[in-house]
Amino acid sequence: MLLHGNELVNVYLVLFSLIASLSLAVQSREATGPSPGRTIAMAGFGVVATFSIGSGIAVLPALALVLALQRHYRQATMLACLFAALLSMYIVFPGGDGVRDALTFRPIETGATLATWLSSMWTWLLDPF
Repeated sequence: MLLHGNELVNVYLVLFSLIASLSLAVQSREATGPSPGRTIAMAGFGVVATFSIGSGIAVLPALALVLALQRHYRQATMLACLFAALLSMYIVFPGGDGVRDALTFRPIETGATLATWLSSMWTWLLDPF
């Protein structure tokens, strides 16, 4: 998305939220993990990213993973639960038809799409030859 000018604008808020939340997670040097205020701020950035564009939903799991790697399991679990709640909102609430359709299990179509995405750089790079 960062290579396309029209999609770059959509990703700014996600990148800002990701960088801000990760910087809050990394700056906390306490043995017990981030303070409750920092944890709420990280969760807020994750919620903003989740509802900004489709790829923003990856911010909360990434943040929970960073906190788990830092051995702050309580905060990681809280953010993972928030992620599960937001994901269930995507699936259950009205207007989530596109999300439900995207979450269907179609390994052949998903594999073909993945192969197309992975090979697109080489296709465009070698196109002049």
